[in-house]
Amino acid sequence: MQDSAGAYNAKRVYFPAALAERLGIRGWASVTHVMVALRSSESLHALRLREQTFRSICPDPLDPFAGWWSGQPPERDQASTLVVLDPAPSGRQPAFVGLDNALTVRPRYRDYADAAAHLTGSR
Repeated sequence: MQDSAGAYNAKRVYFPAALAERLGIRGWASVTHVMVALRSSESLHALRLREQTFRSICPDPLDPFAGWWSGQPPERDQASTLVVLDPAPSGRQPAFVGLDNALTVRPRYRDYADAAAHLTGSR
């Protein structure tokens, strides 16, 4: 967990400026950092066990990511949020939820291998 949190925080500091420099632009109007977890039993279990750790790393609501996902620019200058993603939502299930909903949502997959098998049809 410490390695993941450290890598995420380091990339939050480094990546926007490095990417802007590489693209030859001055900077960004907004930056949304997103930690994405699979809607699986193992991911949801880790989130629920370490809820306060994830809240401290990703303190912002889902709104900036949801805006980006729908093609609307985020209103905040900078945000750091956690998203629990379902890569193949079915029916009325949302493609993603934030940390608050991740605490009560049911898993869709057992683990990453189960999600991969579902996506490739080899289930």
